[in-house]
Amino acid sequence: MTRTSAQDRRLDVLRAIVTQYVATREPVGSKAIAAGGLGVSSATIRNDMAVLEEAGLIYQPHTSAGRVPTDRDTSVRRPARRT
Repeated sequence: MTRTSAQDRRLDVLRAIVTQYVATREPVGSKAIAAGGLGVSSATIRNDMAVLEEAGLIYQPHTSAGRVPTDRDTSVRRPARRT
């Protein structure tokens, strides 16, 4: 299966959430990720976050918070082996 640019972008969003969460131990918002230079709007990032949340890879601790990674995303974060 070939990944689309949307799938690649969602992985980038997930990586940004994990990286920022590990550094700060605070929920990560879409504006913080957009400021990181992904080249898309915070609205696009929020849409990607919704897809990641539906997949069980991140969650929102409460309504006004950013997102936090779940334990389930460890398999996604592992780098793929290159042959």
